[in-house]
Amino acid sequence: MAWFWAGGFSLPNPLGVKVLQAIGAVNLESPRVMWEYLVGEGDMAILCWDKDGFSPDSRQEGSGKVIALDPAGKELWRREMPGEVFLKARGFNWATGDPAQGEATLYRADGRLAWQQRWSWPLQDIILSSGGEMAVLLGPLREEGTNLIEKVVLVNEQGQARWEYPVRNGTILDCRFDPVGDYLVVSELLFHKGDLQHRAVILDRQGRIGGEYSSSREEFFTATTIAAGQENWFLAGAETLYSLHYSGEKDWQYNFGRIPQRVIPEPVRGGVLVITLENGSPGAGSILSYLDREGELIWEHRFSAPAAAMEVMATAGGILVGDGRGIYGLDYGGKIIWYHPVPGLAGLAADQEGGKILVYSGWGRLTLLELP
Repeated sequence: MAWFWAGGFSLPNPLGVKVLQAIGAVNLESPRVMWEYLVGEGDMAILCWDKDGFSPDSRQEGSGKVIALDPAGKELWRREMPGEVFLKARGFNWATGDPAQGEATLYRADGRLAWQQRWSWPLQDIILSSGGEMAVLLGPLREEGTNLIEKVVLVNEQGQARWEYPVRNGTILDCRFDPVGDYLVVSELLFHKGDLQHRAVILDRQGRIGGEYSSSREEFFTATTIAAGQENWFLAGAETLYSLHYSGEKDWQYNFGRIPQRVIPEPVRGGVLVITLENGSPGAGSILSYLDREGELIWEHRFSAPAAAMEVMATAGGILVGDGRGIYGLDYGGKIIWYHPVPGLAGLAADQEGGKILVYSGWGRLTLLELP
């Protein structure tokens, strides 16, 4: 499950305008509203599904209370935050990061404190695994003989630092756990004698490098994005998507001729969704592509909104698409199945089966929908 802060995007062309105009005439199914909840200003809300743990998975920011809800929309507990923090949740744990204090805190499903750690290094981000471990991204700091240094520290469920992975004369671009939590994929940019090199490494539970993939020329990873799937992990370069085994061996590659911006592995068929820039411009439209597990392109849809405004979510029940005004449900063949209007749509989350979705609007309203 995951949480998505959607800036809005439109339906794909050539369906786009035609489908929007036809929604009133064609009897598309619509989800059923189960409940609504209004979140106070500065507060953050997380939903704990009965069997699946928490949503959301990505970052929220606030300075008030963290409120946990059950699937019926009832409050489980509230916990006051000490100041401005960001929050992430995954599985049956949730955590906060305080960049100003260099502090990371892990909490349990019942809201109780599990552990708290503070570092003298600047804290950039925290990444939770499904098993309760946390990767803490620290830096940058200057070190004698280097331009700067950053590092990832792996902290176990008890709050003990297991290992750290430093990057000298470089910067860490992204970190992702695989779905099980056995591997951490790290994307980095290295500076060496005036040259730039992108590299991605796979770290195992002991912090050992189990595989790596490096760029052969500077433009190779102009816009790097990584994603971790069930069987493979994905690395997107300037125009090409690479599917790699967790050993580091390449499985397949696909050249889009466009710049990939985001990669979303899907849980049903082992395929992958990729958002690329249309015409190479961040302000131009976007293209959503679906590739199967062998790397074959199955379908593509064009969107009028820029890639930075797009969010796509892949669930067991299908693909969710939001455009800031409503949500569209697509099957894995790219067909639109249902539609639900949501003025000011700002986020989406789904249960493991993809039968219910939590919708967050820009005015702090949470709505749980049961899908048709």
